[in-house]
Amino acid sequence: MKTYLILWTKALFFLPGTLLHELCHYITAKLLFARVVGFSLYPKMQRDASGSIIGFQYGSVEFHPRIKVLNFIIGLSPMILWALLLFFLDLVHIISISETSFVVLWENIIRPSSVFILYVCIQLFYSGFPSTADLKVSFSGFFSLSGFIFFALVISYVLFFSRLSINHQSSPEAGIWL
Repeated sequence: MKTYLILWTKALFFLPGTLLHELCHYITAKLLFARVVGFSLYPKMQRDASGSIIGFQYGSVEFHPRIKVLNFIIGLSPMILWALLLFFLDLVHIISISETSFVVLWENIIRPSSVFILYVCIQLFYSGFPSTADLKVSFSGFFSLSGFIFFALVISYVLFFSRLSINHQSSPEAGIWL
């Protein structure tokens, strides 16, 4: 009974972050034309083969990508989207990402009047962090035929354009190729 109480207490505390996290997976899957077959915010206990509780799953999105290598992007989409959001907010000068800004933020959060801001920060941090299931799904795309083809193309592209830049830096009058 105590385990269920802990599960539901944590699930309610992290509900806003879980919703944001799962929405990132859902939206990214839709944008990449994956077939989404399930969306859940209902918490579940994860058990090992012997039936022992090994963790909690607060939400899930079940999807089937058209190209398996896209699992990487869909699985890590909360982290990728939060990084892009922070970059954009820093770019348009809404926030400043620096070591001192985090110190100032932390000093302001310690005040009792800022408990809500602390809660929001915890939710945003939690929702951007990939779960174990996210990592498994993400890296399953690497070890597939489409993942192999994708990385072969990326490596070929990088090698081709690095040779072009080397040839542009040559010095024909000296007869030396850099």
